[in-house]
Amino acid sequence: MGTNRDEIDFQDEKSSIVSFRRIALDPEDFLVVVANYTPVTRTGYRIGVPEAAGYSEVLNTDAVKYGGGGMANADPVSADPVPLH
Repeated sequence: MGTNRDEIDFQDEKSSIVSFRRIALDPEDFLVVVANYTPVTRTGYRIGVPEAAGYSEVLNTDAVKYGGGGMANADPVSADPVPLH
């Protein structure tokens, strides 16, 4: 059995952002996790994802209810067919 975490980018020290894929027992079922460890909003930030699909936000700790600024992706974010990571 393989790992249930797939690194996307653990080396963006300049932006203090870590991104990875969390895989369920069924490898087709996964989450993409992007963690911004700064109080700086990153608009237009791009990461490589495993599938050309729409990605919906599941948890956003910048939500007002968590004390954040309220930046959110209300609609799914589409993946562009551009190789990255």
